[in-house]
Amino acid sequence: MDFYRPSWVEIDLNAFIHNFLLIKKKLPPQTKILAVVKADAYGHGAIPLARKFLQGGGDYLGVSGIEEGIVLRRAGIQAPILILGSVYPYETFPQIFTYNLTPTVASLAVVEELNRLAKNYQSVPGGLPVHLKVDTGMGRIGISPSLVKDLVKKILNSNLRLEGVYSHLASAVVDPQYTAFQIETLRKIKIDLEKEGINIPYYHIANSAALLRHPETWQYFNFVRPGLLLYGLLPYQGAENDLQVKPVLSLKTKIVFLKKIPAGRKISYGGTFITKRKSWVATLPIGYADGYSRFFSNSAEVLVRGERVPVIGRVTMDMIMIDLTDLILAGKAVDVGEEVVLIGTQGKERIMVEELAEKIGTISYEIVCGLSKRLPRIYLDAENTENSQRVQKDKKPST
Repeated sequence: MDFYRPSWVEIDLNAFIHNFLLIKKKLPPQTKILAVVKADAYGHGAIPLARKFLQGGGDYLGVSGIEEGIVLRRAGIQAPILILGSVYPYETFPQIFTYNLTPTVASLAVVEELNRLAKNYQSVPGGLPVHLKVDTGMGRIGISPSLVKDLVKKILNSNLRLEGVYSHLASAVVDPQYTAFQIETLRKIKIDLEKEGINIPYYHIANSAALLRHPETWQYFNFVRPGLLLYGLLPYQGAENDLQVKPVLSLKTKIVFLKKIPAGRKISYGGTFITKRKSWVATLPIGYADGYSRFFSNSAEVLVRGERVPVIGRVTMDMIMIDLTDLILAGKAVDVGEEVVLIGTQGKERIMVEELAEKIGTISYEIVCGLSKRLPRIYLDAENTENSQRVQKDKKPST
């Protein structure tokens, strides 16, 4: 909990579990839910969020690669972990067995290599579970639908255990017709395999957007993979009307320097902002090295005393400047040590991740995944909220 530069990320575990339970309530009772916790749970912290998810009744965890799975296993997490990305190169395959991870397979070569190794490992009862990925239209990782049946039969006759068949939606937000085509492609594969007496435990294709906009993804299939919704992020504009999720992440800092500057003074590198009047300018100890994009220069806002104030001048590596003039002229006293919210809520105002993403022409994933490791994460829940808030309050600002 100790940190000395007063900039940090707060993660509300109560909001996280609230979102999970909303999703769970929406789905049929038999539907399995995999929490996508790749990229360190989208910058929120994979280990504490994975634990919270499993404590709340979650079923599976999804990571991008073997390394992320190993991190969770070394933290004592025993739940099934599906590697959603490629497991190449072959030299890494023994780690899959050692840490009892569930790989994605999408080619005969990978199946044969895993099968060869499986003969040397008896630690996985019933054989190493694998999920077969089908390319229904993403064009990334996945076997062609026409080749699925033959590869499924090879897996069933191997030392591996085929636990799931799945695909990845390319345009769940913007192209409902293409999405419907992808869903139907996977459904036909399921029907064809079942006609041959091949019953595979899980089929899945639903991401957060499809979970809301395409209920057939959980009516046809029995497994979903939410990411954004768990973190209270919106997969499309208006999604809050379909499911009232709560934002999990807040980004905060404190004023470390405050000065009065005359009119005509240039602010930050390149002098891209010039004061038009006598101004009160505050410095915040956060910058692009923390993941606060340089594109927010002269464009973003932050919250001080529940009011929006502008970021002025270029965002630097470690610091940004904000203009407090209107706030101070309105009679609101502000001093060094004042808490500032860059993402989150303060008073009646709120700055959303989606707002920042739209401002610089990107997506919410990039904003939260880009928050640097040098920003400490503080986890708030029913048991530790009081202690966490006390620690923040007691921190002295740098000067």
